[in-house]
Amino acid sequence: MQMSMTRAPLAALALTLAACMHAEPAAGQIVQPRVEPRSDQQFCWQGRPIESCRAFLVAEGGAHTLLVGSRYTRNNYGNSGTTRSPHLVGHVNWEIGVLVNRGAVDAVGATVLVGGDANGLRLGLKGRYRRWLDRDAALDVGAGVIVAQRAAPFEGAAADRPGNRHVMAGGLTADAALGLTDWASASVRGDLVVDADGSLAHGIYGGVRLGTRPAAVVTVAPLVLALVAVLLVGGGG
Repeated sequence: MQMSMTRAPLAALALTLAACMHAEPAAGQIVQPRVEPRSDQQFCWQGRPIESCRAFLVAEGGAHTLLVGSRYTRNNYGNSGTTRSPHLVGHVNWEIGVLVNRGAVDAVGATVLVGGDANGLRLGLKGRYRRWLDRDAALDVGAGVIVAQRAAPFEGAAADRPGNRHVMAGGLTADAALGLTDWASASVRGDLVVDADGSLAHGIYGGVRLGTRPAAVVTVAPLVLALVAVLLVGGGG
């Protein structure tokens, strides 16, 4: 009985020492730092984390509708009063650029933005940050400069003219998107622009950003259909 009582504390002490040996390295032992998995492949044509490649192409399309924004008063056609209309409207756009993986979950880079709306052309240059949530999912944040046209009422001698004119303006744009990088993401965007007269216009949009695969289909398919139509019409003539 006494021997059993003696063995119990010794067994507990042995277990404690074993746990300590596993938890802490022995004196003089070199602890190897954790190395993040990295790929030797330099470039991917689709967005992937650092275990797949160091840099990757960003080629996206998107469509955004105006949620809220600044407005102006314009004259209606047919002398039917006036209407409050937005300076900036919904638009479609494409972005292309390169991002570089800076760690297991972070990537930074830049993209060029080209798009259009009912007012005219939109051109921009953005810095981009991507936070990888998974191999195929991420949070994207971007901000940069943009040149776009905004709607404005006629002025001076043409102040009574119905409709609106388009004024070139420049300023800032920023957006965030969350979703599947190869396919589609939900996106929110904001623009703040000023024209040569110093008049400000702003807009906040919601929309969908298409990843590389669907963006390529949406971009190339109309071009192919147009080419086929031209060939058919030319052949029929």
